[in-house]
Amino acid sequence: MMDYNTAQNLLDRYFDGETSVAEETSLRSYFQSGSISSDHQEYAPLFAYWAAAAEVKAPPVRKPKARLRSLRWMAAAAAAVLLLLVANNWCNRQAPISDTPFADAQEQPAKTVDWSKYEISADEDGYRKLRGALKTVSTALNDSPKATLRELDKMSATLR
Repeated sequence: MMDYNTAQNLLDRYFDGETSVAEETSLRSYFQSGSISSDHQEYAPLFAYWAAAAEVKAPPVRKPKARLRSLRWMAAAAAAVLLLLVANNWCNRQAPISDTPFADAQEQPAKTVDWSKYEISADEDGYRKLRGALKTVSTALNDSPKATLRELDKMSATLR
């Protein structure tokens, strides 16, 4: 049997998280003994709970029903048959000759692209177009880190 001072000391250490397993076992046996000090009565349900929780058993594991297992096999077999039918239909598909691109190519002459309208004739015009293209690229490159930082700020605000 444990005296009042020892029990109080162990309870203080228990609630501070400083007790060992052996000390917690002695506290449990103190509260199960029945001769508990009136000051310690309020802690009795806590240690009674741990004793009751140790007696709880997990429910037995049920085996899956054979019907469910056979249903899974039938579903897998049906999916395999469907896959084979689709693959067979896809492999044996033949396009009509009129749908081939070669049939149309023989009837129509090839189209040519007039590249002369894309040529730059004056140096100033080329400089202006190059400057505009470089400005577009520079703007896109400058906006990318800003957009990334905005998204990171949103994520950090969400996580807080």
